[in-house]
Order: sequence, then structure tokens, then C-alpha cells
Amino acid sequence: MIKVVGYVQGYVYDANTNKVLDNVIIRWELPGGVADSTVATAVDGFNISNLPSGNYYLKCSKANYATSVIQVDIPKDDIAVSVKGGGSKEFVVDVAPKLYSLGANATGRVYKLDDPIVASVATPAVGAVVKLLYPFGNMVPNAYEAITDENGYYTFEDVPSAGGTIMIANYNSGDFSFFPYSNYYNFSGVSGTTFFY
Repeated sequence: MIKVVGYVQGYVYDANTNKVLDNVIIRWELPGGVADSTVATAVDGFNISNLPSGNYYLKCSKANYATSVIQVDIPKDDIAVSVKGGGSKEFVVDVAPKLYSLGANATGRVYKLDDPIVASVATPAVGAVVKLLYPFGNMVPNAYEAITDENGYYTFEDVPSAGGTIMIANYNSGDFSFFPYSNYYNFSGVSGTTFFY
């Protein structure tokens, strides 16, 4: 039977600039729950060696960046090939994780409209739940939440600089019920949004 030995290698990139990042900590868990880690550099990237067969989740983290998690699968031992005295087969996986920098801010105001045609009658939506959702399943976290204040304002601070969706959840006020509202925005610095719904 041939034993499969896994190797994972690559560089970590800034998702917006495509620049190779330095000093990225990469953590994973071996079978049996044993944790391990390495550091990716801009010069050499990273190399994880001697991984036994299994599924691995590599958690890539760096200061001022959102954490990214990638899955790597090392196949099971190849019992279809017989080698006298045993042997091993290298299985190399090349990866290129991308991290989104933090530092973007999103501020806005949510209004209630009794008559959507006449904006002047709008009143602030107090206590509305506003969510910022990113479409990246491997970003941790990929969802943020804020509550509008007494003037209808909400703020997201130090969030990933990437495209995301601002969503206002179901909102009830007195005799009125307001349906969810959402819109897509690209956050790359300070963004301001105003909603009427």
C-alpha cells in the first residue's frame, strides 16, 4: 500500500491590491485535535509538510485584515497500487489565499415613509436592525450588525474593504410593518447610505 503524504504551499495575497502579504499566521488542526501553525512570508510564502490524509481548514490571519479560511483535502492512502516494502506518494496542493483589509466604515440613516412619494414626511426608523453581509463564505466573520439610534443613524466601523450588502431587517413601528430592504455596496473607505422604506 502506498501512503499519501500531503504538502500545502503558496503565498497569501491582499484581495484588493493582489500584493503578496508578509507575516500571515496560518493555523490548522491535525487528526486527533492537535493544533499546528506556520507563518507565511512575502518572500517564501508558506509550506506545510507531512500532512496525513484528511480534510483540513487553514485559517489565515493577519493584523488589520479579515481572517480567511480555506479547505484543503489530502486523499486517502492509495490501496490500488502495491509497492514492495511499502512506500509513500507526495500529494502537493498549491493555494493562494486572499485577505481583505479592514478599515472601511459605513454610516447611514434609515427613514420610515408613510408616503414614499413625499420624502419630507419621513421620520427616522429607531431601533431598526441593519446588517452588513459579505458574499464570501470563507471570510470570518462575514456578517456585521448595527442598530439605528434615536435619529435613525447606524454605523459600521473597521469592516472589510470589499463589496457587501446592507440589509434592513423586518421593522415594526406602531401600526406599520416594513418589509426587509437590501442593496449592494462596495466598501473601500468611508461609505454613506440613506434608506427610505
